[in-house]
Amino acid sequence: MERGTAPRFLVTYREEELPEGDPRRSVMASLLRQRLAMREELGRLDKKACLAVVRDASDGAPRDDRAHRVWELSLGNPLFALELARGLTDGDGSDDVTPEGVRELVADRLLRIDGDARRVVEALSVAGGDSALTELLDVAEQGLHPPVSGAAADDALERAIAA
Repeated sequence: MERGTAPRFLVTYREEELPEGDPRRSVMASLLRQRLAMREELGRLDKKACLAVVRDASDGAPRDDRAHRVWELSLGNPLFALELARGLTDGDGSDDVTPEGVRELVADRLLRIDGDARRVVEALSVAGGDSALTELLDVAEQGLHPPVSGAAADDALERAIAA
């Protein structure tokens, strides 16, 4: 795009969600090559920016502990931070209630991964996010029916992380 030219439309996508060979990849590459498009990669929010999102999304200033909880749970993901912050005003004040928007986002992401990868994510939810890899693989092998074990569990974990 030439400098000073205003963009006419905006396209957003997640690189990891477009499979290799998807025609949209070649269209984007062509537009970039011809300088008819520009790429702007969005990263995670830092803590200060995340807390600003929480302030803006919740009518007024939320309690500091709740705002920091949004930061911890979202890991700086702008979409999750916004949905969690909106949930601060939608619920009964309980921190244990997951906002509907977050549940829908997670459910949508889980539907996009294959069965074994989804089951490894389930094992992680049981084992806990701070669990060692060996504990996670033990839960996948011993706690899931049918079990996911060995190389299948390793591969499924890689696919879940990529997703």
